[in-house]
Amino acid sequence: MAPINTREALAPLLARMASGDESAFRELYAASSPKLFAIARRILGSASLAEDVLQEAYVRIWTSASRFDPALSQPMTWMITIVRNQAIDVRRRTAQRVADRAVELSDVLPDDGLRASESDRGLDAVRLR
Repeated sequence: MAPINTREALAPLLARMASGDESAFRELYAASSPKLFAIARRILGSASLAEDVLQEAYVRIWTSASRFDPALSQPMTWMITIVRNQAIDVRRRTAQRVADRAVELSDVLPDDGLRASESDRGLDAVRLR
């Protein structure tokens, strides 16, 4: 019997999922979720974000199972690509929110940095004399 995460085991599960077989989805999830979670967590650095990505990725896998072509790729490679792309999208959105928040804060907080640099230049001028 082939290990559950091989092409021979996963491709038939995806084919069954394409016809709406929920038990095939449960089997596929049990076989692939540890590896896919690890990939998402490595990209995102956060277990909670990785869990969210994995959930979205499995929705995409479920809805796209009919488009999987075993002649074009390994099942695990196909699923890893979905998870990876989802994780990269989340990482980009998270980084953009952080950047947007920094801009918002810069509008609210006083800019003491300019005054500090001016005083530093004044001290440098005194030292030079």
